[in-house]
Amino acid sequence: MQVVPPQGYCIDPKSLKRRFALMARCDALGLPDVVTAAPRGILTLALIEAEAEAPLPTPQQVAEATGLSQLQEAGSIEGATIFVAQGPVPAEGMSPRHWRGMARIGGHVASVTLYGAPQSRAISEEGRALVADLIRQSRSKSAKAAPAGS
Repeated sequence: MQVVPPQGYCIDPKSLKRRFALMARCDALGLPDVVTAAPRGILTLALIEAEAEAPLPTPQQVAEATGLSQLQEAGSIEGATIFVAQGPVPAEGMSPRHWRGMARIGGHVASVTLYGAPQSRAISEEGRALVADLIRQSRSKSAKAAPAGS
């Protein structure tokens, strides 16, 4: 499984765990040489091992498990579900409105979440595109890296 952040985002190496990664704009992580027009936000990716035929959790199941409300499904991309919801925030100053995506990547179910400040571009449709990009690129890279027969 390889995680590929959207353009302008980098993985915070301090956050990296076996099944978790936190990403933010590269300049916010102390890489000032990386100039980006990406919206400011915090992206997380959590992985759960799952059998290939196991269904993805629905947005409603995710909402029930995590205390989300005001779900609005934003459609599917290549077998992934992306939606916006209201819920708890990871830090003060973040909007309770945030994007979530669920997808199968490299033998895992990936849960992607994008948080941003109120009125930020990260919680607009631009945020949906970042979640979709993370899923699409990580899937592509993971499929290329998988050994034959896996």
